[in-house]
Amino acid sequence: MSSKHSWDFFSKDYEDTVFSVTSSRPRRKMFLKFLKYPLVLNLGAGPLPYMNQEMIRAGFKIVANDISRKMIKESSNRFSNQNLYFVNANNLNLPFKSNSFNSVLAINSILPENRKKIDLMLLECLRVLRKFGKFVGFFPAWETSIKAKEHLGLVEKLDEKLIRVYETTGWQCYQTHDTLSNHLKNVGFSKYVVKRILLKSKAEIESMKAIYSINTQNCLMFEYLAIAEK
Repeated sequence: MSSKHSWDFFSKDYEDTVFSVTSSRPRRKMFLKFLKYPLVLNLGAGPLPYMNQEMIRAGFKIVANDISRKMIKESSNRFSNQNLYFVNANNLNLPFKSNSFNSVLAINSILPENRKKIDLMLLECLRVLRKFGKFVGFFPAWETSIKAKEHLGLVEKLDEKLIRVYETTGWQCYQTHDTLSNHLKNVGFSKYVVKRILLKSKAEIESMKAIYSINTQNCLMFEYLAIAEK
């Protein structure tokens, strides 16, 4: 098993080393249609500017947080706006008052090593949402990681008992439809739906080919979209 890096390590060359769904405009548009105006918390926003730019164009006000200072610096260097604020913060302890946001957007940013921390992060999302606020989350699918290991050799190690994958920064908890539904129910979201989303746009497939050095025109992955209301 090779050693893994912190997220700081990936801040400069993120697009060349980490697959990101926000590089695809159709995918960004998908997220956009579920958000409630006007104030959005972009949870674990990372270094790429694309989702923030998309939300600004649509008239949202945004607070973009990340646990990595280098990610925040890279993102703010690439795009700034009077309606976009950057905060260095841990998803387990968000420095915001309760009932602050109309929406929380979490795109592949709730990936702790310990599965119990998923509920703690979701509880923080629920706390900072206003009444009837929307949580929009995108989560890596466990089933895809099995396929990636067995057929493509893209995953180093799987933990079937805890539904975790060893990649990028170390162990990360992935989701099935049932595990994600249970997490949303456990923390108290009043309404929620979980959908399987195929990553099949041209931009997504080209990105996978480049990052994973594979030659394909087929959809290789899906993730789970969670839409929940406080």
